[in-house]
Amino acid sequence: MPQIKKLPVVIVKRLYDIIPTKTQIILQLKLSRIYSVLSDPAARAAYDKWLKAKAQNQKRNEELSAKRRKMKESLERKENEHYDTVAAEFEAKKQIQKEIERLREDGYKLILRQEELLKDTTKPESTDEAVIQIEWNEDQGPFSAGELDAVFSKYGQCMIVPSKKKRKAVVSFTEAASAMRAIKDLKESFGITWISGKPESLIASSFSPDDRKRSSSIRDEIKLEDREADIFERLKKKFDHS
Repeated sequence: MPQIKKLPVVIVKRLYDIIPTKTQIILQLKLSRIYSVLSDPAARAAYDKWLKAKAQNQKRNEELSAKRRKMKESLERKENEHYDTVAAEFEAKKQIQKEIERLREDGYKLILRQEELLKDTTKPESTDEAVIQIEWNEDQGPFSAGELDAVFSKYGQCMIVPSKKKRKAVVSFTEAASAMRAIKDLKESFGITWISGKPESLIASSFSPDDRKRSSSIRDEIKLEDREADIFERLKKKFDHS
């Protein structure tokens, strides 16, 4: 304790020659307060108590700060983990949906290709409309449209258009197969010429240059006859829409 009491005096003596007067006065006042506290047991006890309370309060604040920091870090970690989980689930769902769409599109394309292949393999060669011209000799007698319809309708749905010229008529079948059956059975009774709808497989094998010339001549002849051309055009439009 004596050493503590002498401390302010020693400090003042050492700084007396180098510290300005104003600074010296302020320092002396501070040292006097310190001396009064250290020399008075009650003041010293109160000061020690204050220091202890301050230290405890600082420690408590540090502990609370550490707990808050840990809680904050824990919350942030949980939030980040939750965000990562949600993001991963969203990305997985997005990828699954994308894969489903791809499979659906591929399946749809595959079905379309299979349908096209099925159509190509099962579609008969002669399913389109076919038009033929028939002729008969004078000694066979005249045929009315009804009589010709009775003969040719046995082979399939058809329409008879008598020509202005005698002993000629145009027969329009809804299917080329019907026309082929009629030609096969009636080729000895009628002169028959294809006008349109002849199957491609028959063109190369059975359509000779003379047949081509004759068919072209017949088509030109029909075009020159306005009434027959008009009837033929109406028939063609009708079957195109059906």
